[in-house]
Amino acid sequence: MRITTPLTATVFAALLATQAIPGRAATPTASATLLARSTLLGVQSAMREARQGGKITVDAATCVQSLQAGALVPVFETAVKDNWSAAEIDAIEAFLATPAGRKYAERSVTQARLDAGETLTAPIAEYTEEEIAAVDRFRKTPAGAQLMARSEFAKSSSRQAIQSRLLELLTGCRAVP
Repeated sequence: MRITTPLTATVFAALLATQAIPGRAATPTASATLLARSTLLGVQSAMREARQGGKITVDAATCVQSLQAGALVPVFETAVKDNWSAAEIDAIEAFLATPAGRKYAERSVTQARLDAGETLTAPIAEYTEEEIAAVDRFRKTPAGAQLMARSEFAKSSSRQAIQSRLLELLTGCRAVP
């Protein structure tokens, strides 16, 4: 998915937000971190396009590019907890801790980079036969469906919280009117 405007980036992030845990955890969950990283990549892509189109300043674009996913993780932690059951969260975290899950997360972020128009500097990590089987098994579970098939969080309050946090970050960078 290619994001072409700041508004579209915010909407994209809100849609992704329909899958996220409460408050700030001592150690961020892999799921919230993955969602935050992917969302930020989309927003940064949109801001690069906005800069190229003369819609934001160089300083604003530079500021947005310097943002770190950690700035979004707490809101995704809350969204995960508010939208997924404890059993789903446990299953997702367990999957993401496996070799197949780590590769899934790596490939997801790589895909977000490609969708954002970046060029690859290294080949995409290939799955082994065992990892393909593990990903397929996980995808068929309720937790797998939550992580892999849904495009947004069910609760509008989660989507709104993510959108508000993104707006706060972009405002801090002077990347919104």
